[in-house]
This record gives sequence, structure tokens and C-alpha cells, in this order.
Amino acid sequence: MVDQLSLERLSVETAPSQSLSIRYLSGGLAFCVRMLPPVGEIVACGFLPFSLSSEKKVEEKFLELFYTYDFLAYPYHQIYCYYHPESAVLVPTELVTAGQEGLWLFEGLDDVKPRSVGDASVYYLSTPLPEETKSLVTRTDSTLVQLFRRTLLVVELIPACFRALSLRLEQSRGFLASELLVLLEGNQLTLLAHRRGEVFSYRQVSLRVPSDEKSLGEEVLFYLFAQWQHLGLDGAIDRVALGVPAPDFAMEIVREEQAYAHLKELLAPYVQTVEVFTYSPC
Repeated sequence: MVDQLSLERLSVETAPSQSLSIRYLSGGLAFCVRMLPPVGEIVACGFLPFSLSSEKKVEEKFLELFYTYDFLAYPYHQIYCYYHPESAVLVPTELVTAGQEGLWLFEGLDDVKPRSVGDASVYYLSTPLPEETKSLVTRTDSTLVQLFRRTLLVVELIPACFRALSLRLEQSRGFLASELLVLLEGNQLTLLAHRRGEVFSYRQVSLRVPSDEKSLGEEVLFYLFAQWQHLGLDGAIDRVALGVPAPDFAMEIVREEQAYAHLKELLAPYVQTVEVFTYSPC
């Protein structure tokens, strides 16, 4: 899923005036090369599938892509790596202390998977939300973090939900109502609630991954409604936004689209405004 003509526009000479964004997905690597602001034009984007060999580790498959596609190692002005955290929690930025982010992700917290204190296989990171006083404190696999930093040298790590969130915050600043943003990728469900440019709730859930799209939509509905009621949202006023990765960046989005179609039908009697939108995952 790569446009070879667009890749031909990339070079070592032009890279310093561009940024590279990448996103690790289960089947490969999504990427996007853009001109630096204020232009911001997309130069090339697509999806690079991993080797089909089941015997190779993720790190080996990742490095294979770098050996195959030279443009990934060009000297870009900025490099962003979007990752899906293992666990995350919303915290006031002023309360986050560098080096102690892991204290916010304790076992008793909802949706936080148990990890032993000082576990070297995990990495903690705090990322401020766009134009806000809150940060998302995350925990992810340290192996991938070390791999990205060793391969890309200077890279900024950003939670994957920030791409869709930034888009919705910009589009909904004029709304008086609250919006529950729903992001479904594989077995990972992310729910973010925001109002007039401010995020006030975050929840991340690992789904059972039912075999059919109808059951998947119903499982998403269960967690969506639980969060909706917990936040006291109003179906006549507040909104639901269902995010789907743009087709250029993902191998398969049909499953998510069909699950969302069924979910919209189930939501119709209870929520007046339900929107499906596409976003760039990187």
C-alpha cells in the first residue's frame, strides 16, 4: 500500500525541510512525510507491511523495513512516533513529576494491567494534551521504545489517540455540547470525552475481539454506554464521534467500519448525533 511515485519525491536533500511520522500497527508500519509548517503538505504516506514470517520477532520485522525502505532513515527535521499505550491515565500536568510517572498507574486503578514495581520491560511517559493543563501518563513496552530511539535517534513519542483527538478538538470548539470520542483499533478501544476544547475523561479497554462485526459493535456499545452514563451525558444534546483510520494508512478497516455501522443503529434511539469520521493515524 505504498505509492512508488510519491516515494520518488523523497530524498536525503529534501528531508531536512520535512517531518516523518510513523505508527506501529500489528501488521506493519504506517508512515507520513510532510513539509514543515506553515506549508504542512503531505509528500508521501502509506502502509509498509511486515514480513509474513511468523518466526521473526517484531524487532526483526521492524528493522527489515528500515533496510528495505531507505527513506525511513533520511535526516528529517522532525520525527514523530505514535504508539498505543498498554495503560494510560489523565493527570493534571502540574502534578506530574519527571521520573515518577509510573506512580499514577497503580494496579488498583481501572483498566490498568498489573506490573511489578521497577519492571524494566515497561516505559513510562507523560505527554501534555493540546493547549491544556492536563497530561496523558502512559505505560508501554520498553523494547519498542528502545528500538525506535536506537533506530531513529531523535524521535518524539506521542500517544496514538492524539491524532484523532487533535482533529476533533479543533472541529468541536464551537460546540456547547460534550463529545465522546470512540477509537477502535484491533482489540483496543479508547474513549475520550471533551467539551469546548477541554478533555475531561479518558478510558482504555482491551476487548475480547468477537469473531463477527455485529458482536464487536455490541461489545463497544457496552463500554460506550457505561462511560456515557458515568459522565452523565445527555443523548439529546451531547454527541458521539466514531474514528476510523484513513484507508491509505491501514491494511484493513472494513471490520471497524462494519462494527461502527451496527453501533450507529444501536445508538440511534438514545443518541441524536453520531458521526463517523476518518483520521490520519500518524
